[in-house]
Amino acid sequence: MPEEESDCEYRKNCHFYSMKNMNTHSRKLKGLYCIEWPQKCAIYKAKATGKPVSITLCPTGKLQA
Repeated sequence: MPEEESDCEYRKNCHFYSMKNMNTHSRKLKGLYCIEWPQKCAIYKAKATGKPVSITLCPTGKLQA
């Protein structure tokens, strides 16, 4: 089954969206933030306001270790 594509305008240069080998939790976050509600994503919000985005930033706003 093909993966559903996001309509997020930042998906082509988003570190989270383009992650390979996502675990189950990350796939759920991708579905929730990237596919369903991109405008609620912390990465989307930062990019939309021109703020720098850490590659450890998750859609939830938390930083991964």
